Parts: sequence; structure tokens; C-alpha cells
Amino acid sequence: MQLQAGTGLQRDRWIVDDSGRFGIATSGTAASDVFYLNRDKNLAVAFSGRISNFHKIVDACNREGEDPLPKGYAALVARLYRQSGVDCIDQLYGHFSFIIWDGEKNQLVAFRDHVGSLPLFYTSAEDGTCAIASNIRALIGTGISPDSLNHEAIFHFLYDKSFIPPDTPYEHIKSILPGECLRCSPGKQRTERYYITPIHKKSMNEVEAIDLADSLLREVLEENIKDLQKIGLLFSGGVDSTLLLSMVKTLTDKPIHTYSISIATGKEDDTYVKKAVDYFGTEHTTVAFDEHVFKKHCSRIISAYPTPGFGGWHVYLGAGAAAKDDIECIISGFGGELVFGIPGFFKYLERIHFLLRFLDPSKYHQKALLNLMSRCAKPLSNFGTPGILFKIYVDLRMGINRWFNSRIAEDRLRNLFSCNAQHFTSITDRYLCDYIESRTTDFADRVSYSRMKNFEGSKILGKCNELARCNNVELLIPLMDRRIVEYGFSIPHRLKSLKGQYRYLEMKLSSRYHNFVRGKYPFTMPFDDWLRSHLPDDAARAFDPDHICNRGIFRPGALAALWKEYQQGDAELSWTDIFAFISLDMWLRTMSEHPDRTCRD
Repeated sequence: MQLQAGTGLQRDRWIVDDSGRFGIATSGTAASDVFYLNRDKNLAVAFSGRISNFHKIVDACNREGEDPLPKGYAALVARLYRQSGVDCIDQLYGHFSFIIWDGEKNQLVAFRDHVGSLPLFYTSAEDGTCAIASNIRALIGTGISPDSLNHEAIFHFLYDKSFIPPDTPYEHIKSILPGECLRCSPGKQRTERYYITPIHKKSMNEVEAIDLADSLLREVLEENIKDLQKIGLLFSGGVDSTLLLSMVKTLTDKPIHTYSISIATGKEDDTYVKKAVDYFGTEHTTVAFDEHVFKKHCSRIISAYPTPGFGGWHVYLGAGAAAKDDIECIISGFGGELVFGIPGFFKYLERIHFLLRFLDPSKYHQKALLNLMSRCAKPLSNFGTPGILFKIYVDLRMGINRWFNSRIAEDRLRNLFSCNAQHFTSITDRYLCDYIESRTTDFADRVSYSRMKNFEGSKILGKCNELARCNNVELLIPLMDRRIVEYGFSIPHRLKSLKGQYRYLEMKLSSRYHNFVRGKYPFTMPFDDWLRSHLPDDAARAFDPDHICNRGIFRPGALAALWKEYQQGDAELSWTDIFAFISLDMWLRTMSEHPDRTCRD
């Protein structure tokens, strides 16, 4: 059996065979962090990312009189694996993925961290060959498995604007889920869940909840900024980034650089940010984001996504500016709504009431829907049958998106495919699997768990980390550390929205560190105008009938007609519907034309 694994750092790859011989290709990165091989050459670790509590583990080993640890994350993982086996993962905090080759057991084990900060993909061949990498390009380049496309996964992407894990655009390539490991041994492989976010409500009052959040966040921030010479922070002016900035200011005297994005909308949309950075005394950079930047970087950003997708521009542009200031790591305030808030479903109950007049009631379980509406003002624990309610939640969420964002109709989308798309699984049924996995009877927690696994972990974190790495900058997201996420699931719902204030606890915690009045200016990026006027060549290529036929996904002429309808102002089509096809085309084109090229190349 031959096992191959890509470390995710450009084209690095290490190859292991039954005899224990190794062929290693490096790109000049710090080898101690990326790769470890013991003297007997029967234990190897390939590591990508950061272990937040690295120093604490090393100090504990030194106190216990153990042999000094070789420097680096990979060496630490090897030490812990020798002591605890695969349970070593329980001792680690941070954002990472790593692969362990155990020559004595003749097996390879690949781990993705607890919340899914870094992506990890795998494929296998009929002869037992297994390949694992942190980007799909490395797997395409091996030629181990056919690169046939997964039409059903593409359908889900075009409708929901993201791939539902473990599916990828390719039929034979799967993603390892957050909190999951892959075991490979001769002739077989299997995935296992080693971690499911515990959902146990703790008995605490308001002060205790704020104290706990305070101590946990300080611990996470101290661990992550300890080794940094300069500290960078993506600053939007919102609650989350302002809280993190004010806390970091109390923890270090090191220089802090902040980065924000400015949209040329004809309004002074960054006035608040300027006031805030003056108040906190940071070295600030505002990155202009306009139609020219959009056109210049669109292809590079899309090709950097782990799978085709949207968003992350602020991370990409902010990290690019940070790289010019020699910033190694940049902090993001993403995740506050998940930790300190409740599912948006409950925030928008009034909007749902309004939308029910426009949705087709035949699609829903009538009795359950009436029951939901009659109980919406009561405590969340009084909600009815969880399975039915979750289906209603997903359907109504789709309805909200369809009403406000003109999401393309599911039946209309199915008719675009060249194959029989009527048998494709619905989005709702796919989400139900994660909903059931959450191991709780609380409806709100189940919704939050499903969102964390599918949205935060698999769609946002991995994508943003890759966009930062395009600029050779590491992304730190303290609010998505598993200790903070577990805290969020332990808070009673009544504390999350006290006294009529959404995210009450976070507001109270912020008041401990600053008295600056937050006033983030909301703005919308004019992607619709940019798409029509600044991406005509890419759009024409994506919707060209001959080009589509070569891919074999859609019916000839179907997408060309869709593009024409969009240009003519079809009210049912939004820029996100159209951009999904363009993103898919650009991404697949990168894979087919340059499978060995990374964003950094």
C-alpha cells in the first residue's frame, strides 16, 4: 500500500510506503512546524496550522521531567501520539489539521480540528492507494482517482451557495468534517467523529456568565498573541472586532495594526472606524474596495477557495495589507453571533409571520406550522416535534432568502442540468442529518449546531483561512476557539437576549474594557453592478453553450438563456445566482488547466 499526503503548504508532499522509506519535497517552510520524522522512520507527522496551548503543554512536559521536546508543532503532536494514541487530539486547542503515519501499526490517521478551521480532503483508488491534502489541487495532481464531477453536490452549491460537507465538486473527493478523523490502513479506510460539540446548559447568572466569557477569551487571546512580534486585527467597527481590540490592548504593549475595508458608495462609510482607531491608538490601514479591485482579484480569490464559493474579500484584502506590514497573523472577530446570540430564525419570527402570506402552505406540515406560530412567543423549550420544526426552519429560511434575495427556484435550477436532476436530495433533508447528530432536544441549540458545522466550520473558516494564506498570513479567529464555542452552547438562552438587547452578554463584557460607543455604518457591496459591468468576459465564458457542453453538467443553451434573462432584469434572479455559476466555472477551470498551481503561485 502506498499513502500520499499533502501538507497544504504550496506543493509540499510526503510519500510513505510499506517499507517506511520517505520521499519529502519541501518549499523552505519551517520544517520543524510542518514535518517530523523520528529516528526509526516509523512515525511521521505532517502539520498545518497553529496549536494555541503549545507552550502550556511543553511547560507541563518539562515539569514532569520528560525528555526535552524538539521544537515545533509536528514534534509535539508526535510526542502526544506516542503517549496517548489518537486521543492526543483531546489535548490540543487551536486551528489545525495534521496527518500521522504510524509505521508500526501500518496506518495513517488524518485529523481536522474540532471546529473545522482548516480544510482537509481525501480520495482513494481501487488498489487501496489513499491521498490526503489540505487542498483539492494536490489530489487532482496525484491522478489517483478520476476527476468526474458530482452533479448533485453542484446542484446543492448553486442553490444554497456552498457545498454541503463532505461533498466536493468531484465525485471521488470528499472533505473530512470538523471534529472528524480519517483512518487509512491496507485495503480499507474509514472516517470517525472524535468530537461533537457538547451542549449542556450550565446553571449560572448574568455575572457568572460574563466572568466566564471574560476569563476564557483572555486565555485564548494570550495564547495566540504570545509569540507575535506585531499584532494585526481585521476591524469592521462592529461589536466583535471592537471587543477583541479592546481586550488585546489590555494584554500586550506590542504594536497593533488594524485593517478595514472601504467601499466607494458615495458616502463616508468609514467615519466610525476612523474614530474608533483614534480612540484605541492603533496603526490603521483602510483598503479601498471598488470595481477595479473586484475585477483584478476575482479570479485569484475564487481559485483560492477550498471549494467554489463566495465572500471572504475583507480577509483577503486585509491580509494582503497586513503582509506589507510584515504581520504574520491577523485576528478576525468572526463568530460572535454564534457564541453570544441565538439562531437568526428566532430573530426574524415577525418577518416569517409576514412571509407566510406569500409562501405556498402546501409545502409544509400544516399542523406543525400552526403549532409553531402559536408557540413562537413562548420559551424556546416549548417548541413542538424537533424534526418537523427543523424542516420548517430550513424551508422558511429558504423562503426568506427567496423573498429578499431572489434565490433561484429549486425546480428551475433542476431543469438546467443535463442529467435527471429530479432525484437529487433536497437541501432540507441534507441538513436534517446534522440536526439529529447534535444530541440535544433543544430546538435552538440543534439549529445552532447545524449552522456551526455546515456554515461556520465548513464554509467560512476554511475559506477565510485559505484566503489569508494566499498572502502568507495566518488567520486567528478567537471566538471560534472550541473553548469559546462550548461556552456559547452552555449559556442558557434567557441570558443571550436579556432586557430586550440582542447579544446582551457580549455588550456587557465589552463595557468592562471600553466605553466607546459603537456605531458601525452598514453598507452593501454593489456586486450586482460590478458583475454586469466588470466581468463580462468571465460571465460570457461561464455561460457560453459550447463551454458548458464541454463540462457536461448543464443542458446546451440552458445557461445562456439564464444569463440573458438576468441581463434583461429577471426579478427572480440575483447577482448571487449568477455569480455562483461564474465561481464554479472559474474554480473548475483552475483545476483542469493548472491542477498543481496554488493561490500563492
